[in-house]
Order: sequence, then structure tokens, then C-alpha cells
Amino acid sequence: MLTTKGNVTIRKAMAILQELLCTKITLGTSVNVANHFSDAVDAHYKSLMDELKIADLCYVDETGWYKRSKKRWVWQCVTSKVVGFMISASRGAQAARELLGGKRERILVTDRWEPYDAVPGQRQYCFAHLIRNFRGVEERGRKDKILGGLLRSSLQSLCHDRGLWKAGQLSWEAFVEKAHTMKTAFWEILDIGRKSASYQKTKRLCNRLLKEFDRLWVFTKDQRVELTNNESERNLRSIVLKRKVSLGSWSESGEEFIAKAYSIMATLAKRGFSFAHYVRDVFRSEMSGLEAPVLPT
Repeated sequence: MLTTKGNVTIRKAMAILQELLCTKITLGTSVNVANHFSDAVDAHYKSLMDELKIADLCYVDETGWYKRSKKRWVWQCVTSKVVGFMISASRGAQAARELLGGKRERILVTDRWEPYDAVPGQRQYCFAHLIRNFRGVEERGRKDKILGGLLRSSLQSLCHDRGLWKAGQLSWEAFVEKAHTMKTAFWEILDIGRKSASYQKTKRLCNRLLKEFDRLWVFTKDQRVELTNNESERNLRSIVLKRKVSLGSWSESGEEFIAKAYSIMATLAKRGFSFAHYVRDVFRSEMSGLEAPVLPT
């Protein structure tokens, strides 16, 4: 609990428990407890990861990790019912396929990272990532400042309108009509940028988005599709904080514990259940010689 939900190092967790319980807890004991939990929930973790592979709408993102100071990557996928983390040595196509499987009839909401192209399904680009890209275009100055501002404000306007629709202040039909109007203007702005932006980097960005233009508008065909990957990014934030305080993991078993514990913790939070209560029940079952309880739905 302390090393996951509390995001403290294992040594700090030991110090806290020693003070609370007035007993000495060794590093080896702490590691053994983590390994027992990891082994106990292994089947349930694999079941969660299998659910990701058959979901028809996935929000996916990745961030850096370390194992013994060597670069690794945490991949994370969010569906309507499940959050899954996987740690891999690769940030490439093979890892993306391992996480997401081969289901063809689905929508992936992602950034523009190219290895996702190796995974079947429609792509919807995350507007939050694109807005950050366009802010970068603005900061280059000259013509690009105007160009980036127009592109950024267009996407922000769509995000605002979707908020109005979700609040019941705008009909779906009116929202889609606004999106289609914006779509035409957005193409024209990108085309201008492709031809006459001040910087080659901006031209390349505009040219790529024109080639992948359909990936900006999948949300108009399915009301479930959010415009951003914000939930996925929020879940990754806990991993980023963990990386900063612990500098990653130091063994294969430690890496497995992080992936399993954070997957279960985030999935339970999404379903409205307590991770602390689940951990308690896992160890009660362990002491009784029973299998770990299934995750509540």
C-alpha cells in the first residue's frame, strides 16, 4: 500500500511501519511480502490484460521506467472497465502488439507515436497531445506563431463543445455539425502550413497530419470516444511519481510487482472499490490457504 498508493520508497515504507507497529521490519521481509502479493494476484492480472486485448475502445499511452538504471518503458491501456500496466524493454511495435493484441474492430485513442500503427484498429489522435504540439509551433514565432495559434484554438474549441454536449447543453447533432465545419477549416490551415510555414519542422507536422487527417475525426462517428487521453495520462502520473522517488525497480520480480499492483489499484479505483481492502483480503486468503479473491466489478 505504502509503496504503491503512497508512492514512497520501500525503505521509507519500512520506517513508517516500524514506527507504527513498534517492531523491526527488514528489507527482505518487505520484498517477500511484495512477492507474495504478486504471486497471489498473478492469474487476476493476466485476466485483466486479456480483457484489454478484446476491448473495442482503448486509451493507450507510455512513459519511461528504469530497471537497475537501464531504460525501460511502462505501457498502459485504459478501457471502460480495466486499467492495465505492462513494463517492457521496448517502446516499439512489438511491445504495442503484446499489450493490445490483434483485435481489428476497435478504436485506439493515442498520441502520434508510430509503433501504434502496427496494431490493428482505427486511430483517434489525442487532442491534448496535439494541443501541446501546436503550442510548440506557436513558440517558434514568425508565421508559425499565427499558424500554431489557429490550430490550437480550433482543437480547444472542439474540446469545449464536447463538454457542452456532455453537460446536456448541446445536442450531439449540433456538436457533430460544428466538428464537420471545423474539419474543413482545419484542413485549410494545415495545407497553408505545409506550404508556407517558416520552419521545416512545422511543415513536416502539417504534412503528416494531412496524410493522417482521418485520425483526427473518428470521435464524430462514436459518442463514446473522448477527445483526449487524459484518464490514461492521470494513471501514468502515479507511475512517474513512483519512478522519481524509487528510481525504478531493481529486479524482475520488483518490475512484475509494479505492473500487477498498479494495474489492480487503478482498475479497482475505476470500479469504485478500495485497493486497501482488496490487499487485506488477498493476505487473509493467503493465510487461509485460499486463492486470492477475484476483483469486484
